[in-house]
Amino acid sequence: MPILTPPPPLSDRSPLKDVKDDIPAAKRSAPELSTVTEIRAESPKLKDKPAELAKKPSPADEPKTKLPTPEPEREVYKAVEGSEFYKLEECDHLEQVFEETFGQILELDDDPEEREFSKDMVYDYFDQVKVTFKEMDTYFANQDLLQLSSRGHFLKGSSAALGLDRVQRLCEKIQHCGACRDEKLDKDMTQGEAMDVMRKLLRTLKLEYADAEDWLKDFFENHRSL
Repeated sequence: MPILTPPPPLSDRSPLKDVKDDIPAAKRSAPELSTVTEIRAESPKLKDKPAELAKKPSPADEPKTKLPTPEPEREVYKAVEGSEFYKLEECDHLEQVFEETFGQILELDDDPEEREFSKDMVYDYFDQVKVTFKEMDTYFANQDLLQLSSRGHFLKGSSAALGLDRVQRLCEKIQHCGACRDEKLDKDMTQGEAMDVMRKLLRTLKLEYADAEDWLKDFFENHRSL
């Protein structure tokens, strides 16, 4: 019969390793992204939103750092330089939902009252966006710009199919930013510069998407027409 060796006394065992030592410094210092609810609670666009959307988040949900206030009488996507939102002035002419493209989707419905095909397609898109946003938050925390670029490219296509022009344009910018490319200035960026721009792009994307989702839900739930 084998002889069992008793375990060494506690004093002889190796001390526990500090968990923080296993986490790379870059990940420990990576900034956190806010949720759509937190972003919308700080947005002046909420003036015309239902009261329940404008409720302040609980203290536990509030972001650690309060966002700078955008300039008065200006849309969030035109916020002042250095704010936490991305300036999207070149998209002023774009509609939240491009009705010509969206109308082509509606033409595929057998019953214009039920709109079963188009409604299923739109609500599948909502689910897709929720998953993609979670992936983007993870990639951002890991400072994985290449994966952020890939997710931006993926979401750009599905947004374009529904005619969500503003969302599509922001996804395109995320795609370029993830490749460390400033398309506006036609120059390359460092990883640090790209991460700073990416933070603003993701926050602005979540806000623009939330507005597009509101428009689409209102269209189907209240049986709107173009």
